[in-house]
Amino acid sequence: MASTGNMQGVKGANRFDRLDTFVHNLDAYFLGKTAVVLNRSDVNLQPLKNYLSTFTSVYDYCNKVYFIKDKKFVDRIIEEGQQPIGSCSDAIRYMELAKEFWVKKVKGMS
Repeated sequence: MASTGNMQGVKGANRFDRLDTFVHNLDAYFLGKTAVVLNRSDVNLQPLKNYLSTFTSVYDYCNKVYFIKDKKFVDRIIEEGQQPIGSCSDAIRYMELAKEFWVKKVKGMS
């Protein structure tokens, strides 16, 4: 993840440092719904906006940054990012998503 505009600070500020929640927030940004991903950019706001403007959508971002090309999987990540982790079954659901993410990422890189 690029350090431009402290996006890693936004992801890390999430209680569980969840990739799915971060991708959900990125999707909301690209759709013009919210700018949560800009919350920690401080003096680097414009560089972060410039960086994000190099992507056409959350799908383009996930493809170029995470090497995830599967739009249905990105949709699943976005959906999961809206779900809380409040029980053991929620944690297991998230761990399964994480495992699938890493498998897809490695395949996308090869």
